[in-house]
Amino acid sequence: MFKQYWNRIEKLWSFRSTSSYLAHLRKTGMRIGEGTEVFARTTDILIDTTRPWLIEIGRNVQLTAGVKILTHGYDWAVLKAKYGDIYGSAGKVTIGDDCFIGMNALILKGTTIGDRVIVGAGSVVAGGTFPSDCVIAGNPARVICTLEAYRAKRAAAQLAEAKQLVTEYQAVYGRAPDKSVLSEFFWLFEERGPLQVPAFESQMRNMRNYEASMERYLHTKPLFNGYSAFLDYCFSDKEEQNDA
Repeated sequence: MFKQYWNRIEKLWSFRSTSSYLAHLRKTGMRIGEGTEVFARTTDILIDTTRPWLIEIGRNVQLTAGVKILTHGYDWAVLKAKYGDIYGSAGKVTIGDDCFIGMNALILKGTTIGDRVIVGAGSVVAGGTFPSDCVIAGNPARVICTLEAYRAKRAAAQLAEAKQLVTEYQAVYGRAPDKSVLSEFFWLFEERGPLQVPAFESQMRNMRNYEASMERYLHTKPLFNGYSAFLDYCFSDKEEQNDA
């Protein structure tokens, strides 16, 4: 009786932070790699603890709000109601390294996801095996493109999205943003060399590959000659409209 009470207290206590939640899941027997993070309140994510030995999550996996991971089903209750038989339902879920699981994605039993996979928001991954280096989405989830194709798509969108961040910030606050606001876009304008802005440094440390990311950064060239030149580009359309 006391053990059951203590286990319940321990489980409730584990929800106080994402780190304690992950520590609790590991203690139950789940295999969860280093660097895996939950970007949500612990009450906004559901990872099946009925069979914790059936869940294996790799390193540096990003879990967002509303994600649900299940290793069992209870749909057999309908079969039992009609026929009387019990048909158990269980299956392992494996998620590889460096994956991103979008908001409200549902991953069901019998699913194997490779390394470096993006699972789109709201996807229903209803079992099966998905290769590494791809993007999957939909209901049921399917491979929609390779990671390389997605990289090209995101690279092509960088300038337009960064410009919109600046112009909308100006529209709301009446001034241009400090460059730290564009911490995800600083490769567009920051002079290559040691990083001086903490927000930029923080972004480079994401996914625990700082050295590789820094090497890549130092061997690329910014599109603009500094932040001022980038701001001039962002507001050039407005200046032309005023001149007209």
